[in-house]
Parts: sequence; structure tokens; C-alpha cells
Amino acid sequence: MARAKKKKSRKKTSRKRARGGGLRRKIVGFLLLVGLFFAAGVFYFYYTEFSRLIDERLAERPAQASAIYSRPLEIRRGQDLTPDDLARKLSFLGYKSGAELEQGEWYLRRENRFLVGQQVGGRPQRIAIGFNQAGRVVALQSDGQVVDRLLLKGQFLSNLFGSAREKRRRVGYQELPVSLVDAVLAAEDRDFFHHWGIDLPGILRAAWVNLMRREVAQGGSTLTQQFVKNFFLTPERSIRRKLEEMFMAVLVENRFSKRQIFEMYANEIYLGQVGSFGVQGFGQAAVAYFGKDVKELSLAESALLAGIIQAPNRYSPQRHPERAIERRDHVLRLMLDNGLIRPEQMEQALKSRPQVRPAAHQDSSDAPYFVDFLRSQLEERSGLLSGRYQSLEVYSTLDPELQIAAYQAVQRGLETAAKARPGDGDELQAALLALDPRNGDILAMIGGRSYGASQFNRASQALRQPGSTFKPFVYAAALRTAVESSPQEVFTLARMLPDEPYTFVFDGKTYSPRNYGNHYRGQVSLRNALALSLNVPTVRLAEQVGFGEVAESARRLGIERPLEAYPSIALGTFELTLLDLAQGYAVFANQGRLVAMRSIRRVERDGAPLDSAEAQPRQVLDPQVAFLINSALGSVLSYGTGKSVRRRGFDLPAAGKTGSTDDAWFVGYTPDLLCAVWVGFDDSRPLEMSGTRAALPIWTDFMKQARRLGHLSGQGFPRPPSVVALEIDRQTGRRASAQCRDTYTEYFIAGSEPLRLCLQHSLEVAR
Repeated sequence: MARAKKKKSRKKTSRKRARGGGLRRKIVGFLLLVGLFFAAGVFYFYYTEFSRLIDERLAERPAQASAIYSRPLEIRRGQDLTPDDLARKLSFLGYKSGAELEQGEWYLRRENRFLVGQQVGGRPQRIAIGFNQAGRVVALQSDGQVVDRLLLKGQFLSNLFGSAREKRRRVGYQELPVSLVDAVLAAEDRDFFHHWGIDLPGILRAAWVNLMRREVAQGGSTLTQQFVKNFFLTPERSIRRKLEEMFMAVLVENRFSKRQIFEMYANEIYLGQVGSFGVQGFGQAAVAYFGKDVKELSLAESALLAGIIQAPNRYSPQRHPERAIERRDHVLRLMLDNGLIRPEQMEQALKSRPQVRPAAHQDSSDAPYFVDFLRSQLEERSGLLSGRYQSLEVYSTLDPELQIAAYQAVQRGLETAAKARPGDGDELQAALLALDPRNGDILAMIGGRSYGASQFNRASQALRQPGSTFKPFVYAAALRTAVESSPQEVFTLARMLPDEPYTFVFDGKTYSPRNYGNHYRGQVSLRNALALSLNVPTVRLAEQVGFGEVAESARRLGIERPLEAYPSIALGTFELTLLDLAQGYAVFANQGRLVAMRSIRRVERDGAPLDSAEAQPRQVLDPQVAFLINSALGSVLSYGTGKSVRRRGFDLPAAGKTGSTDDAWFVGYTPDLLCAVWVGFDDSRPLEMSGTRAALPIWTDFMKQARRLGHLSGQGFPRPPSVVALEIDRQTGRRASAQCRDTYTEYFIAGSEPLRLCLQHSLEVAR
């Protein structure tokens, strides 16, 4: 009976356990179902959020980043241009020789005939150019149509960059050489074309290696994960961020092909710092480091770029060439191990030493100071940098040949000037601005010794006292009296002024200017006072004309900075930028016409013009007065303070003026090219070198290069018909008689020439 009771008890316990186990299973099942719904909800949330993030981020990314180009190369029928010169210019602008390309710019040369291809507004354009035996363009065709004039696309300078200061050149997957693709796969993700966004074996392999070495020796991220991290996410390091990165990588793999992903990766990857700019993408890296189109990279160069990815600044070929070569060699061996190259290819690549462009090359070819200035001008034009106009083609005024010439002239000039300042010569700075005075086009701009070291543009931003370079504006105000009805007496270049110590009384105060070196010459003509840069006669002239009239005259000629009507205005004791000064001098070179300076010729989007910058000239100075100023400033170069220009070998008709304050200045020009140069210290300490010694050599160097490159016509300044020439006695400034022995030819606006003969020498002969 006891046995039966125990059996019955066990049955009850089993039933209870069965009922309890079923309940637990139901609870577990319910919890699993809730967890499944929760996981599905989390998955759906992150899927929709990350999908939205991908869509928004890609929508912000323009199909082609806005690009800035140099000025176009103009070809005209009848133009003097040899086939060799055209081939040189095309190569310089980046046109590829010897092949017809579907994209980009190219040319074929067949003796005296050229076939040129370029992209205009997204469509190809084919151009034919024919020459005669004398080196003259005799035939022009554009897409089979005969034309008289056409423009060839300028050199790519830069993208329009944002606050991150990045430069990039977008490239398509088909433009990437096989060697570069293979090098990246070997160095970063050998299974890229086989995984689905994440590589679990690779992650485990990297974790094991890192554990064994007790350091982060390998990474398990795929190329897709790297792209996601760089393009969509922030650099935060956490387990959560890593999981987000992996999740998004899978989404990206499901939405794009492998080639599309690799192309996006190739355009977004950060590849180091060149100067103050970050290099983004292989297209820009090929140019920044090797001066090549990405399609032209060799195996050794491809391996070097692939090696940079791991630590771009540590393996920079510009700053750490030996490290870069070691890393390149490692990538080459990885390529061999993965069967991507043959042993003989590796051995040949290991022996090569890539020619890496120095970081300073950006100052000459990329024109960074100019690009910054151009961007500021674009920002002044409402809407051009708004979101809907992100993808633009901006055609600038910059001449790439003259830009390089300007950079070279500045570097050589600074090197020479530094020898005279052994203690602080390496701190010297210089600025150069070159423009076409006929249309205001800025052709070259150097804003300092090194853009990488300082982005402050000393050509457009530095305010300094121009000193004697302001004197031509004083003389222009005086010479205007010959063409304007005024109660003032008429001044001419032959007018004599006393050159002796003198104290001015103005507004209850005294002012006693001194000549340079305290040298005085007695009586001097206006021409000689300007040519020899004499201070006292210049201030006396400004006093007679009126200090207010001098300030107003300068404003009419384009000097917009505030000018106070004090005696010292004649000696340039107020502050101007080099750009301000060049704007005023351009009026003299352009026969009295004022044209606002510009850095932009036109702006396009998808081939359609959005904006053009054709400035209309205004006649602000009588052409006769402009000619007289040009003639007097020509004497500066002939026998005045700038005569060393001729000794240095520049002999074309030109005009110019030196300036020496705490800094050194020189502004000079021909009818077709104006160049202004400044040399000094950023902290305004005295340079203790004249404009003749420090600035003039840079100007002469640049102008000689411009002549060699064919940018100077050699023509002189045209003389208006109403300007007459007379023989003048040098001592008295009167019309020379037959007995005068020391005479020279002077120019006068008709009606202002002296009527009285010099009698002094006639009386001497009679006695």
C-alpha cells in the first residue's frame, strides 16, 4: 500500500513538473518572440535611418566637384604662332599628345597641322589648326566648321574647397590603372571583390595577429568599411560605432556594384597633406605627388600611393621619402604574394625611385593665393556658391606660364635679398601681382614666400605705405592742368622746381621732408624730379596743385582707400595694398582708361554660362596726360632710380617706379603687361634695402621670362596726335635756341609748350 502511495505521489509531481515546464516554455517562447520583434524593430530602425543617411549624404555630393581652370588659350587666324610653340603650350596645359581620348584633352600633330580634342559642356569638341611655313595660323575649324577664333580649355588649377581645405580630382573606375587597383587590393583588402561588405575571416585573422603581437598590427576593415567610415561617419572609436560601420557597409554593398564602391573609395580616401591642403582621392594624389594624370601612374608609383593609405602623413613621399619607399616595397611584395605581379615586374619596380614633386611646387603651378582670392570674388557674387550651384566650371584669368615665372622670380629674388640680411633673411616675404592693363585680367599672383607656411595674401591683404611709388599720382594731378580749364597755372614736364631743404607749414604744423641721402640739385624739371625720385620738389608740387586735388586725382584713378590731404600724401605715407597700387598704375598703362581688376572670366554649369565678368573701361585720365606720365616713368628706367633694369638686360619700351619705405617696392609696365612687386617683413620691421635693390630685380627677372614666353609685344606707348615734341634747354626748361648746348626732347600737350626761347646761352655767346 505504501508502494502505491509513493507511485501516486510521483505521478502528481510529474504532472506538476509538466505543467510548470510548459509554462516556462511558453514564457521563453513569448520572450523570444518579443526579442525577435524588438530585434526586427531595431533592425528596421537602423536600416531606415542608415538608408536615409546614405541617401542624404550622397545627394549632397556633386557628381563632379566645382573646378577652377586657368585662362583659355586663344587661337586666331593670322596669329603668329609656330607649331612647336603650340605643342609646348598644349602640353603645359595638360593636353595629352599622340592619342584620341574619349574623355579629357588631347592633341595629334602632323607636321604643320594639329588635331585637338577637348570637352566643352560635357560634350566632345574636335578642333583642326593649320600653319603655313612662316609660323602663322592659316586655318581653324571647330567640329568641321570654319572659324576665325577659338578657345582651348585652360589648365586645371583646383577645386572650389570648403573649410576643410581639400583638393580633389574625381576620376572614374575606368580611369584607374590596373596596377593601382591591384596595389590597393593587396595593401588594404585582397578579398574586396568576393566579400559582401564585411570580411569575418579577415576580422578574426587581424584580431589573432594583434593579440599575438600585443599591438594593433593589422586592421580587419574592408574597403567598403573604410569608405563608410570616411564618407558617412565620424572618426569616433567605439564598439557601437564599429557595429554601425559594419551594418552600413552591408547596406552599401547591396545598393552599389563593386566597381562603383571602389570608385567612390578612390575619390574619397585621404592621402596626406601638401602644404595647407588635404589631398583627397587618387586623382589629386597623382598630380600632387608626381605631376601626372592618374592614368599614367607606373607600377612603382601605384604601389607608393597604395602604401600611403595606412598612415598618409607618416608615409608622405614629400616629408618622409625613405619611409614611403619602404612601405611601397612592402606593398610590391604583397602584390607578388597574391599573384598580382610577376617577379621581374617587382624587381624592376623595387629599383625605381619615383620623382616626387616638392611640396613648394603648389605655390608655382597650383596658384593657391590666386585661388583663395578668386573664391573671395565668387563669394561676393550672390548665389554662385549656393547649394544649387555646387558643381561649377570657373574659368579664371590666370596665365599658368606667367604664374610659374612669377614664383621663380620671387624665390630667386628672396634668396638674393636674404644674403644682405644674414640674421633674419629667411623671414623676408615678397608679393607679386601681374595683370593685363588693357582688360584688368590678373595673370599671376604670389602672396608670399610659401603658401604652406602662411596663407596670408600679401598682394591683396597687406596694408603698407607705398612711399615713392605713389609719386606718379602727384605728377598726374599736376599735368592735368594742361587739359582742364582751371584758374591754376599749367604744369609741364619741363617746368622747373627748386630742389633744396624746405619746411612746409600746414594746419598749424610744420613738415620738413628730406631727399634720400640728403642730396639736393638746385633747380630740377618735373621729369627729373620724378625720374630721380626727389622728395622735396614732389611735396612742393603737391602743395602748388593742392593736397586735396592730389587725393581726389588718385581716387579717380582707382585708389579707393581713404587718403588724407596732408603734405605727406605726396610721399605715400598712408597705407595701400599691392593690388590697390597696381590698379592705379594700370590706368597709365591703358592710356587713361580704368578697368576693374578681375580674376574670373566666366562661370559655367553643364556648359551653360551663369556669369561673365566683362568689365567696361572708363576714361578717367586724359590719354595725353597718361602718355606724359609713361614718358616720365620711362626716364626712371633710362637714367633714374630704376636704371639697373636696363643693366640687367631688359630693353623693351617700359615705364616704372621704385619705392623705399620700411619696405621695398617696384611697379613697372609695358602696354600689355603690368607687374607690381613688394618685399618686406610681416612685422613691419625696417628692411633697410631700397626698392632698387630688393624689388626691382624680381620685376626684371619676371619681365624677362614673360618676354621669352612670348607675352610681350615689344611695342611702345602710343603718342596721341595732340602731344608735340620740342627741344628744351636742360638748365632753364625753356625752348632751346640755336646756341643752347645741353638740350633734350620733351613732350607737351599742344597749347602748353613754352613759347619763350632760352636767352641765357644766346647772351653768353654774344659776350
